[in-house]
Amino acid sequence: MNYNNFKTVAKYSIIYGVLLIIVIVLLIFSAIEPYFKKWYLLIAGITFAVYLVLLALKPHFFGIQLNKNVLEIRFYNPHPFVGNYKQIKIPVAEYDGYELKKTLFGPRIIFKIRRGKATGRYPALSLSAVKKQDLEEIIKFLDKLKAKGKV
Repeated sequence: MNYNNFKTVAKYSIIYGVLLIIVIVLLIFSAIEPYFKKWYLLIAGITFAVYLVLLALKPHFFGIQLNKNVLEIRFYNPHPFVGNYKQIKIPVAEYDGYELKKTLFGPRIIFKIRRGKATGRYPALSLSAVKKQDLEEIIKFLDKLKAKGKV
């Protein structure tokens, strides 16, 4: 399996930038035009609230692929100022499954690894930008990987 949600996340990145520009422009207009100041500030506040809700959703880029018996998971935050790219590589022999948690702002996945008798867990990754159908395919792939030990 080779999956990534780059196109969806690119839209969120553009939306983040547009919302920030709108807030800044409205704040400038509120300083220039005192008559409509309250309306500009109200609209800027609502726009900023929408921006904060999108931040809470964490619509992260999520990519997963199997490459030479190594499960590679890539993810990053598409925010214009915080593009922190990260990658997890899990050898198939050490892959011990996953946990899927449903939260208010979308599903989160936690990958587990097995080394000897100990089991480790990676931090939760947001899957809120992954489409439902794609999420089902990813889950089937991960279950198949866990069941067989390889694909």
